[in-house]
Amino acid sequence: MTEQTNDINLTPDPDVLPPPKPEAQTESDLSPALNDSLDGFLQNLRIGRSAAVHTLRAYRADLVQFLSFVQTHPDLGSDRL
Repeated sequence: MTEQTNDINLTPDPDVLPPPKPEAQTESDLSPALNDSLDGFLQNLRIGRSAAVHTLRAYRADLVQFLSFVQTHPDLGSDRL
């Protein structure tokens, strides 16, 4: 059998740049009340639903980003989210 090689160029194209990443949000950006609510929700997922560590990390990252947005846009009501 002849071994085939796929010549795929993995060098990034300098003319095509990825979009800039949004500024990372941290839990310290959240108010204490939101931080407590987030911790309670994640604890429920961990204990009550036996969520995997990677699932909890992903939920935490997404929720911190979302809650930071909500916190900085108090004019948005729940009907507009």
